[in-house]
Amino acid sequence: MANTIATENTYGNWSTRESSGHWGLDAKATYAVIGIVLAALAIMRLAQSILLGCAIAGVGLLLVAGTAVRVQGLSVYERLIDSTRFTLAGIRGETKYRAGILSPLAGAPLPGYGAHVELHSYVTVEGATVGLLIDTKQHTITVIWRVDPIGEENIDSDDRDRMVAFWGVFQRDLGQYGDIAFATATIDGYPSTGLHQLIALESALHPDAPIEAADDIRLVEEELPADSFDAQHRVAISFSYSGDWKDRIVDIARRFHPITANLHACDMDCRILRAEEIIEFVRRSYDPATQVDFDDLRANNTPHGLSWTNVGPIAANEHRLDYEHETATSASYVVWEWPKDGVSDYILHPLLEVNPRVPRKRVTLLYRPETAPNARTIVENQERDAMRASQRLKRGIHDVDALNRLEGVTQSREEVSRGAGWIAQAMIITVTTTAETDTATLDSIVSDMATQCSLRVRPAAWHQASTFQYGLGIGLIPPTGTSKK
Repeated sequence: MANTIATENTYGNWSTRESSGHWGLDAKATYAVIGIVLAALAIMRLAQSILLGCAIAGVGLLLVAGTAVRVQGLSVYERLIDSTRFTLAGIRGETKYRAGILSPLAGAPLPGYGAHVELHSYVTVEGATVGLLIDTKQHTITVIWRVDPIGEENIDSDDRDRMVAFWGVFQRDLGQYGDIAFATATIDGYPSTGLHQLIALESALHPDAPIEAADDIRLVEEELPADSFDAQHRVAISFSYSGDWKDRIVDIARRFHPITANLHACDMDCRILRAEEIIEFVRRSYDPATQVDFDDLRANNTPHGLSWTNVGPIAANEHRLDYEHETATSASYVVWEWPKDGVSDYILHPLLEVNPRVPRKRVTLLYRPETAPNARTIVENQERDAMRASQRLKRGIHDVDALNRLEGVTQSREEVSRGAGWIAQAMIITVTTTAETDTATLDSIVSDMATQCSLRVRPAAWHQASTFQYGLGIGLIPPTGTSKK
């Protein structure tokens, strides 16, 4: 009898919207180079000046190089524009945020892009109270589901494959509705205070309990782990609306149950967060020192009493590579290159597991779904471009990367024709430490974790404050980002 060797499934085919040209440039840069050369030749002929034509060609090629040459996913122009805007914002004092009773602001609202986000409570037909984040500028209604982790010890490969398959179906369905503008999946890890377990044990001890029982309870309290960690898993979905959001909320609320059922199909035990729970995790993110107070109040079933107008920081300073807020400093990173080969479902494990060097770590996956017609147009354009790129020879042979891209795009077209969707994907990694931590140390730690995950990351330079907010998973949609399928 032959032994069957179990093999695990691999996943991949992350593809970028590309436009391939000649000489390693994209199509636009190629056409620009050709136009510059032709213009230089025309000037040489008309002006009878070789020097003038060469000067114009040199300037033109230098300008094209500013957009074509990319380092860690950013062109020279993008870096120049970002650094200039950040410097000017610093001169105007826009990189500093001050709130509180002595400031012109009422309370401590969210700074930056979060200033126009409102928090409301809504009672569903089932009688459940849920929190709604209303972005009046982007015209979106965001609902957040909290997912309780189930652990990985007792999950075999078949169950994991089934979970991944249903998660793919969930992502596909995001583009089927037409009004889902954005979605995020966030894993928010932080040190545990242990207050909830301690108070639960103390409340379980009756005043008249026998001495032996009291000794057992106290022994358990002493053995509680001192360096334990907690994690909150969240899935947020942003629905677009026009006009008054109150006119759309009834239709959107009807989809709460089907979306929850789809998440349950992925073995996600989840529920929609209430308004006070949203306030808690946002406030804890800006001021980690409040975690002890929140845990104490929750363990005693006491409401925290905070409002959305006081959820932001009292003071914050944005720097090029980090973001100071309240008693902590955070550094955010973005993924600029995804795995090129197939990966297992454990690919993000080194990034998500507890790391004592960065105990507060938030990993957020951002999804921008495309509707079925748009997805079909995207893959058809990409297939045509990939086919042209694969026919070009590189040193007498076909480029392996171009052939692999053509194979992946062809597979994507077949999947889209069968009803699959197209998701533009990005990832934000935010680590929060004390102000004394060196930024270079954080770069080394995060790069090491990302490398183990076959990811290439870079600091969100000049955009630390906004990237910190995007990583919270509260419905803020980045204007641009790394788009992957």
